[in-house]
Parts: sequence; C-alpha cells; structure tokens
Amino acid sequence: MTRIADLRRRADAITVAFSGTIAAKLIKLTDDQRLAYDQWRCRMATFCASYPDGEAYARILNGDAPPPLRRDVQMVLFGATIGIPADATDPQAAEAYSRILRGD
Repeated sequence: MTRIADLRRRADAITVAFSGTIAAKLIKLTDDQRLAYDQWRCRMATFCASYPDGEAYARILNGDAPPPLRRDVQMVLFGATIGIPADATDPQAAEAYSRILRGD
C-alpha cells in the first residue's frame, strides 16, 4: 500500500503543479478558441522574427503589432484584465487599487 500511496501523492503533486500552467489552460479551450490561439501565436512569431534585437517590443509598445489575442481566449488563459481607468480621480484610483490587492 505504501507504494500506491506514494504514487498517488506524486500524481497529486504533478496535478497541482500543472493545474496553474498555460498548458493546463490550453486544454480548456474550445476547438475554435484553440485555432484562434494557434493563429495568433503564428502571427506573433512571424512579427517578432521580422524585428530582431528588441525592435518588435518597441513596435508593440507603439501600437504597431498584429491584432491582439481574441478576448474570449484571453479570458480562459489569463483571466480578466484588471486596470485603473486613465481618467480616474486619485480617490477612485486608490479604491480600484485596493480592490485589486484584496482580490475583489
């Protein structure tokens, strides 16, 4: 029984380690979402290969990049995007930041 219990503990540890990874989240994508993700990765790889030495990053910051990953795919892989609106007042920004820290 010790051998089986040890194997079960190892399998549980692997499951826990894997569960928070992008690979685990990719499994949750529908076929349509996976196709959209694969196409986006291909576009990004081509874009990055076209601009070596950090130029791709600079172009992305300037808004000169391929279309972003579809929103529904982003939600599955990364969760909701959290941010503070640019036009928020200081008290509104402080409240939003507090909610982010609390996980609300």
